[in-house]
Amino acid sequence: MLGVEGREAPHRASQFDAAREGTSEAGLAGLFGDVYVLCDRDGRVLWASPGTGALLGYNPECLAEVAGPGLAHPGDRGTALAWFKELRDRRGGTLHHRLRARHAGGSWRLLDVVGKNLLDDTEVGAIVFRMRDVTEEREIAGASGSHDEQLVALLEHQATHDPLTGLPNRTLLLDRLGIALARAARRDTSVALLFLDLDNLKIVNDSLGHTHGDHLLACVARRLKQAVRPEDTIARFGGDEFVLLCEGIIDEHQAIAIAERVSDAVSGSYSVADAELFVTVSIGIALADGKTAAEVLIRDADAAMYEAKSRGRARLEMFDAEMRARAVERFEVENGLRKALESGQLRLRYQPIFDLESSRLVGVEALLRWEHPDWGLVGPAEFLRIAEETGLVVPIGSWVLQQTCDAFARWHKLAPDLFVSVNVSGRQLNSPAFIDATAEAIGVAGVPPAQLALEVSENVLMDDIDGVADALGRLSGLGALVAVDDFGTGFSSLSHLRCFPVDLLKIDQSFVAGVDRDPEDAAVVAAVVALAQNLGIKTIAEGVETAGQAAELRRLRCDLAQGFHLGEERTAEAIEDLLRR
Repeated sequence: MLGVEGREAPHRASQFDAAREGTSEAGLAGLFGDVYVLCDRDGRVLWASPGTGALLGYNPECLAEVAGPGLAHPGDRGTALAWFKELRDRRGGTLHHRLRARHAGGSWRLLDVVGKNLLDDTEVGAIVFRMRDVTEEREIAGASGSHDEQLVALLEHQATHDPLTGLPNRTLLLDRLGIALARAARRDTSVALLFLDLDNLKIVNDSLGHTHGDHLLACVARRLKQAVRPEDTIARFGGDEFVLLCEGIIDEHQAIAIAERVSDAVSGSYSVADAELFVTVSIGIALADGKTAAEVLIRDADAAMYEAKSRGRARLEMFDAEMRARAVERFEVENGLRKALESGQLRLRYQPIFDLESSRLVGVEALLRWEHPDWGLVGPAEFLRIAEETGLVVPIGSWVLQQTCDAFARWHKLAPDLFVSVNVSGRQLNSPAFIDATAEAIGVAGVPPAQLALEVSENVLMDDIDGVADALGRLSGLGALVAVDDFGTGFSSLSHLRCFPVDLLKIDQSFVAGVDRDPEDAAVVAAVVALAQNLGIKTIAEGVETAGQAAELRRLRCDLAQGFHLGEERTAEAIEDLLRR
């Protein structure tokens, strides 16, 4: 919309009509008044109410042709874009903003805009904006003779500060960082940048709502302001991320001491919505002299923060050369994965699963591989974590499910009792479209849902017990099986396991490896098998590589097994040939 990055995607009358049909004009008028605009998630105008003609002088049905950066005042475009992106990321959220917009006659109008994210509303499916012209209110206020100065001050502050926390925003931080680096070059001193990310804020938003999440962010901001030096700049960088800029740093020990002080100030309990919340923070630290570019310093601190996250969260990490190499590698993997999905470099292999008592083939597990043009065949351990962090795991997971269901449909004709297992990540479970996409893949392929197992790792279960239980419950409602992968490596217990609709437990290969020679591993496997039997759950041993392991698992009454000793991974066509024998 106004200030959103320009896109050449004009919408014709039919699209406005479609938007009208998808919502109630009277209902929206009741919600926001009679001047409103509907946009998609990319900011393209879908429909505008008749009142927008009087507001800006443009024909409502032509607004899509002219909407874009040119409508917003140059001084307001950056903050308008940031505001829109934040609104877009808040399902059901409402945000307020003021900006100057160009009237068709050439004048600038000051608009008061309220946006509500109704993208997930089945009747609306758009972001709805209510716009009100407050230019005349400004002029009336100007009778005192100071309105211009007040307006300039208001707009300058709004352009450089986060409306939620009152902290400097990304724009002001970058400006001050540039000045700080120039000063460091003159004085031969160092600048420290601390990248802070609140751990698990998403759980607060999902359980209590974004309003309470915002309240928590505001409380954190107040603690941060009290913890930093007067000459430091603490800024909200976006979402749950804050950045602290410190000048005159002597060495990394001083930077670490500042980070520890900030962590101590932020970490702890907060009272939100009559609930006591415990907050921890992951911090990445980067040091630079005046020769370092601002964007490089931010990138390095961000990489250090991700390192802190990957090492368990609630800790701090100092950026170093090895981390830079890992950051470059991460960048290459992320870009490569995007190309892999588009250019067909992803491959699926399927590992047979056998009944230990009868040695009969009863199932297969889908295994993802990446056939990179330069790196060769890449295993999931090399790229799945990055896919999860970037969200690429969602479209990749959809592709895996569709391809597997298509192959399953062919196998089902040859082996009606065969079940197929597909791994599902935590990011997929949290995706609003995942359940519907699963149902669609099952329906299109025409496979029996009761023979499709969706595997979730034990650690995913423990990340968000209530949210995961709800998602798995809905998958079970489709008729699909639920499997817990890598069981024994996480922190779940019998009480936690009973929270989930589990059909299969997969015993981690770290225990299977020593089951025939290590009494402790054998005891763990025996305990898992006994637990599963008491709950009416079948067990699958992973990574069976020797006859001795298979024999001991059989003695311990494990139901099923998979591994190279029993059957190597194969293509879909090879599984089909195996079933024909």
